[in-house]
Amino acid sequence: MAFIMTQAGGLASNGKIPILDIQPTAIHERSPIFLGSKDDVQEVLDVIKKYDK
Repeated sequence: MAFIMTQAGGLASNGKIPILDIQPTAIHERSPIFLGSKDDVQEVLDVIKKYDK
């Protein structure tokens, strides 16, 4: 889904890095995912960055 979203002009992120840049280290590894338009996902990333400790 992340590939399709980015090809359609949107973004896919786990809140820190793009989903497609993640290198899995174990089978069935889990990660949060934010998919959507560039504006919507960027808004989520800005909020995460603002409150990240």
